[in-house]
Amino acid sequence: MRVVKYSDPWDYFEVHDFFGDQKHFNYIDGFSKTLPEKEWRNMTVVREGRVYELLLDRMRKLCDEIEFDLDLKNKHEFTVQFDNIRPGWAYDKVHSDNPKKFVTFVLALSEQGTGTKLYTRDRSTYVKTTDWIRNGGNGFIRQDDTWHDFDSHGLTRMRRTAICMIAEQGWDRV
Repeated sequence: MRVVKYSDPWDYFEVHDFFGDQKHFNYIDGFSKTLPEKEWRNMTVVREGRVYELLLDRMRKLCDEIEFDLDLKNKHEFTVQFDNIRPGWAYDKVHSDNPKKFVTFVLALSEQGTGTKLYTRDRSTYVKTTDWIRNGGNGFIRQDDTWHDFDSHGLTRMRRTAICMIAEQGWDRV
């Protein structure tokens, strides 16, 4: 795994070779292809099993690389959301993520995709779209000003990702 850190427009990171072993990446990629396809966007949350364990193992390493103090026993939980999005879809909501999320990493699975759109710290101006890096991707340690958005405009095939999140324990359960 190779991690490159950036500070403009705010602190984020780019990951190459998330899985050093192509066999494990292919397993995760294959799993995402088995998920149901809805009209525009299909989200599938995974919190157990082999897929979860393989991604958690790599997220532990990524947290070390970005110097995030991961504590799954007392403070944090790991969640994976597989996102399969048809071409032409847009979230169209510039956001900074749920305040209960601490780290978000978008693992690019499909051969073709669109990166994350980054905005200025005051949310007013689009700055850039991150690169689409298969078996890699982009992420950040959430702050109140990590404004971003995403879409699948310009694609001809499904945009498939595994959104790996470190969050407060119980963050998305009532």
